[in-house]
Order: sequence, then C-alpha cells, then structure tokens
Amino acid sequence: MPGQNLRTRKMQRTREDVARTAARLFLAQGYERTTVDQIADAAEVSQRTVFRYFPAKEDLALAPLAASGDALVRALRSRPEEESPMNAMRAAFGTVLSTLQEGGASGVDAPLLRLIDRTPSLSAELLRRAAGLETRLAEVIAEPEGIHTGSDVRPQLMVAVFAAAGSVAMRDWCGKENTTLSHIGTLLESALDHMGPGLFGEWRSGSGGDTVTSRLDGDG
Repeated sequence: MPGQNLRTRKMQRTREDVARTAARLFLAQGYERTTVDQIADAAEVSQRTVFRYFPAKEDLALAPLAASGDALVRALRSRPEEESPMNAMRAAFGTVLSTLQEGGASGVDAPLLRLIDRTPSLSAELLRRAAGLETRLAEVIAEPEGIHTGSDVRPQLMVAVFAAAGSVAMRDWCGKENTTLSHIGTLLESALDHMGPGLFGEWRSGSGGDTVTSRLDGDG
C-alpha cells in the first residue's frame, strides 16, 4: 500500500540519518566519548528513536558493516547454482562493492574501520559478528548441494579462506592514504589469486574415495 511504503521509506531514511550522525560524531570525538544522547540531539530525534533502530551503542558504529554483510548474503544467494562457490563469493563481493560505490549504501570507509580496529569493544564485537556472517555464507553455498554445515566442514573452510583474504585486503586498504573503495576489490582479487588455483581443486567424498564433481569443486 502507498501509505505503508511511504512509512517504510521514512523509517529507512531516519535509520540512515541516525547512523550517519553517529559515525560523524564517533570519528570527530571518539567512540567512548560519544553518548547516545549526543547522537540523538545531533540527529534531531529522541533517544527512544535511536534505540528503536539500534538496540546497543555498538550497533550504531557497526551499522554500515552489518548492512554490507547482509547485502553480501543476498548477492551470494542470487548467484547461479552452477557457479563454483569461490567464483560466486567473488562476484557477490563485486556486486556489493559496486553498490557502495554508486551510493546505494554508505558509511563503509577507512576512517571508520580504523576507529573500530583501535576500539577494543568494537573490534571484539566485529569479530563475533564476522563469525556469524561466515556461518550464513557457508549455509548459502552448502544449500544447493544438500550439504549440512554441521557435519561437513567444506563450506565453512571455503568461506573462512575467503574471509581471511578479505581481512588481509581490508587491512592493506586501511593502511593506505587517499584510497578508494574500488581498490578493496583489487586487493581482494590479488589475495585470492595468491592462494593458488588448486587450493580447492579436487575433493573426495567420505565414502569410497570417489571424486566429487559438484558446485563445491574448484574455480574451474
């Protein structure tokens, strides 16, 4: 319904405004020194409104990364089933990166990532959430094969490798001055390429040693 869509868009704009305001204050005066009251005042909303969208203060700082993680899961889910998981994850990451560059999502930048890295409570929370994101991604690539991630470690291993390459690329990107979002993609591709094409080249099933030819094979 038109009225409901209007309310939804208004709520989304309010949420984005609050997140942008929080990021600006965190970067200007530090995470620990910034209060929720200050964020609410600067965003011209009530504290109750802030907590409606962001139940905890760390949710405000990590909001851009959380949104990008959700977008990555959606992009991966939309990839063709016949595509190898590593290629699918690379393409999905490229889709999210393009959206960020086009302004469809905002807030992911080097200063924010540096702030998170030097704030112990935020870096610890980011690690916890990253583990949850890896689980979600593993479930997406396992689903077409009918694989259960609780009993087959291959999807988790593949996602862990991808995440490790992403972490290396992100640290490299954050350490550079005057860099752009597009450079993250270049760094990630380089990190993945250095791992070698044979890393996930041939797997064998748990029974009988027969070669498994499936979407979970290598990048070929």
